Amino acid sequence: MGILQQLRLYPGRLPDLYIMFECGDVPVIKKENYTGNEANAPPWFHYYKAGFTLDIISPDWSFWGWPEINIKAWEASKDDLREGNKKVHWMDRLLYAFWKGNLYTSDRMRLLDCNSTEHWGVGGACDTGLGCGNLTWVQDFKFSRSVLPQFCEFFTRSLQPIKHYWPINPNDLCRSIKFAVDLGNKHTERVKTHKIGRAGNNFVQQELMMNYVYDYIFHLLNEYGKLLRYKPTIPEGAVEVCSGTLACQMEGLDRKFKMDTTVKGPSLTNPCSMPPPQDPQMVKDFLVKQEKIRKKVDKWVAQGNVGQGPPNE
Repeated sequence: MGILQQLRLYPGRLPDLYIMFECGDVPVIKKENYTGNEANAPPWFHYYKAGFTLDIISPDWSFWGWPEINIKAWEASKDDLREGNKKVHWMDRLLYAFWKGNLYTSDRMRLLDCNSTEHWGVGGACDTGLGCGNLTWVQDFKFSRSVLPQFCEFFTRSLQPIKHYWPINPNDLCRSIKFAVDLGNKHTERVKTHKIGRAGNNFVQQELMMNYVYDYIFHLLNEYGKLLRYKPTIPEGAVEVCSGTLACQMEGLDRKFKMDTTVKGPSLTNPCSMPPPQDPQMVKDFLVKQEKIRKKVDKWVAQGNVGQGPPNE
C-alpha cells in the first residue's frame, strides 16, 4: 500500500522496478550465508534488518493503519498521541502502563516471567514514562518508548539510548525492566525520565512525519532502480494493482484505513534532497557509542542503585 501511495505522490518519478519483498516477521537474508561475498546476496526487501542480516529496510505496513488490532494510520495515531499527552501533566500521571500485543509469538512468552502483578506488587510492568518494548516487532516503538536492539526499522539508528528511549537488555529481561520501572516510579527521578519521554515524543512528532516516510521510500526505490542491470518487463499473466482497486476489494476497517490514507494527488513539492553517504568510520563510531551506553546501563542495572539517576548520554 505504501509503494502505491508513493507512486501517486510522485507520479512518473521512479524507473520501472522489479523487487522481491518478504512479508514475514523476521529478516531472511543472513550474512553468514554470504561471508566474504555479500555482493551476491539477493536484494530482498523487508520491514526490518539486524546486524546479522542483509535485508533492505522498507517502512512497515502500520504507517497506513493496522486494522487487525484497530491501530489507526500513522498521522491519525500521532494526533491521538499528541492530544493524549496534553490531558495529564507528566508529574501527575499514575504509575501504570500496559503493553498491547500478542504474547504467543516468538520470544514474547518470556515477558510472562516478568508479570508485575505476581512479582512486583501493584505497580504496572512499565512506568508510563519509560514504556514497554517487545522482543520482535520493532514497529511497536511507534506506540511505546522502549526498543530492544536486535531488529531495527529504517528510522531506528536515529534513536539514541538514554536520550530517546530506555534500553532493555533481552538477556536480563525481567531485572532490566524492573529496574526501569523502579527508576521511573522514584519521584525524584521522574523529571529526568520525563526528559527521555519528551525527547522520544518529539522524535515521533517531528522526525516521523509521513512526508518523510514517503521521501524515504522514493529515494530507496530510486537508488535501487539505478543498480538494475536489465530493463524490467511485465510478466505474462500479471495483474495490475492500484491503490483504488486495492481498497475497493476490502471491507470494514481494512477499507476505511486504505481510503483514509489514499494520497489525493501529486505533491506540489519535490522529494527532499538525499545527503551523501556517511563516512563508514562515522557510522562505526556512532554504533560503538550506542553500545557503550547500553553497557553502561547494564552495569547500572547490575548495581541496582536507582537513586543515582540516569547516566549521561
